[in-house]
Amino acid sequence: KTHVLAWMLIALILEAWQTGRPLRLAVSALTHQAIDNVLRKVQHLLQGSALGKFPGRCLKWGRRLSLGADEGDTPALTHVEDAAEVLETPYLILGATGFGLYQLFDSQAGAFPAFFDWVILDEASQMLLPQALLSLIYGKGQYVLCGDVRQLPPVVLGPQPMEEDAVPGRSILAHMLATYGPSARVRLNETYRL
Repeated sequence: KTHVLAWMLIALILEAWQTGRPLRLAVSALTHQAIDNVLRKVQHLLQGSALGKFPGRCLKWGRRLSLGADEGDTPALTHVEDAAEVLETPYLILGATGFGLYQLFDSQAGAFPAFFDWVILDEASQMLLPQALLSLIYGKGQYVLCGDVRQLPPVVLGPQPMEEDAVPGRSILAHMLATYGPSARVRLNETYRL
């Protein structure tokens, strides 16, 4: 899934660059680890490809959380804390949690600009609707939700309605799968992790 997602992000940026229109992609998830996995995969694929110079920037919003070495031969993620730098980048893959995006756009005053051409939610089967909306609200209407509803569901504490399809305990991915038919989904039938 991560491999396909990373190539998709690269292809979207290249297609926009060839047509001369800016494109900004947000990669969001419930955890920094999920976001970092996607961004590292993008960097790894770019490093090992014959694409030449990639026109986009692959950035992680916020301060670097750990000083530990990055894994493998993939270069360290480029962290950015300057909102102006993000806003001025015409070809962008930006990784951030929903709260990170909230901080980036200084949304405490109630402004939620539709900045990203695409918002990609990884591990969407772990995100409750309100958590997902905090990322999706910054999009212009193009979304990709990735995940597996047969894996770890959202963690919900407190009393919940007994109905299995109750919205408070259902992930954004489960909600979208129940709302839209099979034509709105793509199933990956092979895994290379197991």
